[in-house]
Amino acid sequence: MPAREPKPTLDTLLEELADAYAAVRKQALFRIKRHYRGQALGPILAALKDGQSEVRVQAANALAALGDPRAVPALIAVCTDKSAFVRRSAVGALKTITSSAVPEGISDVQPLMGLLADKNLQVRTLAASVLGALGNLQAIPALVARLPLARDGELQAVTEALASLRERQRYTRRIS
Repeated sequence: MPAREPKPTLDTLLEELADAYAAVRKQALFRIKRHYRGQALGPILAALKDGQSEVRVQAANALAALGDPRAVPALIAVCTDKSAFVRRSAVGALKTITSSAVPEGISDVQPLMGLLADKNLQVRTLAASVLGALGNLQAIPALVARLPLARDGELQAVTEALASLRERQRYTRRIS
């Protein structure tokens, strides 16, 4: 049986996040996610700004695994990334995080609303789900505009998001 690789120290992995090689930074993020959940939120958030898209993808995946709602604003900001893979990973991480804990006070959902027109069907579908989960009523017009264009799973996600937002809107009116 092969010997198990020793657990790297968090300091070592944080140093690797500054390495010149993207593959080393990507592997460091994977190992941080695996060994140090919740202990390195700041460095993982910083990795969302890495110059290499594969590192940004791994950072978004690590944030999904952490499930920390404090990552939501940074992930929303990454939704405008030029890489479709990064956008997909960011919105996927948002879907994972918002399915268990919806952060309060997320006011800037504009980048997510922009994803409703993304070329990638999966990105559009996930964006609609996240917009519904976040509960920001500003998303209603963008979701309504998407309805005639949406198909299958995307249509279901848009419809469910609108239903959720309409319910929130009714509730908000009742307590006002």
